[in-house]
Amino acid sequence: MTTRPPLLFLTMPLFTALDYETRYDNERSVTKQGNRGYASILCDKERGGHHDDIYMLSAYNPKIGRWAGLPDEFDWESIRDSEFFVHHNAGFDWAMTQRLVELGRVPEWVLEKPVYCTADLCVYSYYARSLNGAVYSLFGENLDKGIRNWMKGRTWQDAIAEGKDKELLEYADADAYWCWKIWDKLGSTFPESERGLSVQTREMTHRGFPFDMETAVEWKELLSKELFKARGLLEYTEEINPKYNKPYEPGSMPGLALQCEKVGIPCPSTTSKEEDEYIEWVEAYGKTHAFVNAFKSHSEINSLIKKIESMIEKAYKDSDGNWWVSYALKYCGTHTLRWSGGADGSAGGKFVSGGSLNVQNFPREAKYGCELRNLIKARDGKTLVLIDLNAIEPTLMAKWLEDEPTINLLREGLNPYEAHARQTMGYTGTSLKSDDPDMYLLAKIRMLSLGYGTGWHRFYKNVKTYNKLDILDGEPLPKKVFEFGSYINKYAKDRVSEWKDLDEDTKRHWVNAWLQVTAFRKSNPLITRKWRELETQYANSDGSGFQYRLMNGELLEYFKVRPEIKPRRGRSCIVRRGDKRRSFMYGAKIFENILQREARSVFSNGLTLVNNAGYDVVMHVHDELVVEVDEGSAEDDAKHIQELMTTPPSWIGDGVPIRAEYELSKVYRKT
Repeated sequence: MTTRPPLLFLTMPLFTALDYETRYDNERSVTKQGNRGYASILCDKERGGHHDDIYMLSAYNPKIGRWAGLPDEFDWESIRDSEFFVHHNAGFDWAMTQRLVELGRVPEWVLEKPVYCTADLCVYSYYARSLNGAVYSLFGENLDKGIRNWMKGRTWQDAIAEGKDKELLEYADADAYWCWKIWDKLGSTFPESERGLSVQTREMTHRGFPFDMETAVEWKELLSKELFKARGLLEYTEEINPKYNKPYEPGSMPGLALQCEKVGIPCPSTTSKEEDEYIEWVEAYGKTHAFVNAFKSHSEINSLIKKIESMIEKAYKDSDGNWWVSYALKYCGTHTLRWSGGADGSAGGKFVSGGSLNVQNFPREAKYGCELRNLIKARDGKTLVLIDLNAIEPTLMAKWLEDEPTINLLREGLNPYEAHARQTMGYTGTSLKSDDPDMYLLAKIRMLSLGYGTGWHRFYKNVKTYNKLDILDGEPLPKKVFEFGSYINKYAKDRVSEWKDLDEDTKRHWVNAWLQVTAFRKSNPLITRKWRELETQYANSDGSGFQYRLMNGELLEYFKVRPEIKPRRGRSCIVRRGDKRRSFMYGAKIFENILQREARSVFSNGLTLVNNAGYDVVMHVHDELVVEVDEGSAEDDAKHIQELMTTPPSWIGDGVPIRAEYELSKVYRKT
């Protein structure tokens, strides 16, 4: 244990920073089990745990000074007069406190105190999420995390035996101190509404969503059989990889190349499911070579199994015998403060594809007889309200641009996509969605991609993703084909050689995608003018930072703007102080960021109202809310939730109508 003398206590709300250090290894970690599941394993002897799994607590406030040692040795009464506690990554530390209370090693009153997260405070304030990045940016101090990495797979007793205990105490001691300093410096700028959203996110994800364990186990067994079948067609898995002296893995590129060579077909340079090269390779050879489709299937099935295993790994039973799955969700996970999926337990953690559960990115449709969303299932006597804000970004775009013609159409009851089709695409019917679904889809894709500056080739790929290339099937005039050829010769030279080898259908789709982009930009001068304005303002910020005042009064900020030549020309910036990664920004991208941030504000307003009304929010994805309600009052509850979600923030008032649609379902599904 180490203690340092307290500082002079000033007149301010007394709060205490707390930080835990725990034993972890490859089999037991927050990445594998999640915060809640990992905490439940610690100190459980029947599951391989040890009393000192939670081996370190550090605490700081000006009254008690700096303290670090074993949790059992801490005088909890010394911080009982604290108004609240702060942690850097409260999801993890809060779970550790709950575990110690459960074990009787921390008094129950500790859980009655409000808990706030300095990592969440940092990202809201445009600082790095990691403690090291935030401390460096705010105070110019570097924190050494080397001892933490050294402790992987080791115990507190190992640290003592190897003379590392003092170093470990100093490391832990510093974490609590700097956590306190961060809140002391920035806490007053963290609005109550955002503190509430941070807490709601932590509590919602800790409890998790109701889970159909029986179906999950059935699907895992089903998929495992399909995986075995697919592997049986990958002959290279029976051969020895000379580099490692063991059989090739199913996903091995050298193994795939070996089988391709044997049958005389080319091997793709990438197996990314998003890349055209891989997609076209599967289409070209899948019908004649079974292993091609087997390779694709094996990758997809394996990913599904990992996601199901991740849910099962994080599942737990409540006192009534119901299964739940806790999960990770990052408050302010993006620069626009929207939530994002992410790894549990690490303030700087990165989401690991396939191995971890990302509720923001469930597969869009059922595959191999399994719809993963359906594993989220309401408990007996309950049902789910699935409610989604309607086209909130295009709606706010009309208000932000002061586009009165569009606003008037929205007030008449049209959605933004039909309003766009009527104004710029020649539609004159009564209901676009029912009259011409293809035009409706095209209008939607135009608004959600071309409105944010998407180029013609990305637009083509977006349409292709929807499997609706037929909406780009019209025969362009020869003059337009010539103009397109001249365009790519001048502005897209990397596409010229590709163009020469394209089939006629794809050439037609490329030209029509370019014509759509050109027509959109000509017919939407309010949008393109705003792009240019933002581009100019951003460029004039070279050497400093760029700020934009949002409609809700807050600032969207970009830091250390500078021109770049490599890897491409443009201007880059840092979006969070203390982060090293630079992001390329330009007028249309900033335009998109602004609208995403404004939409987040509207969604957050509705979420707060629903939560404050006492409804049981189990998760939210983008602009969609999932709420569990009693079956007997489901319809009335859904209507009330809809009313709350469409209540506009004060800065919108009656400027534009906010709309939302809901449906009732026993299981979660794509609405």
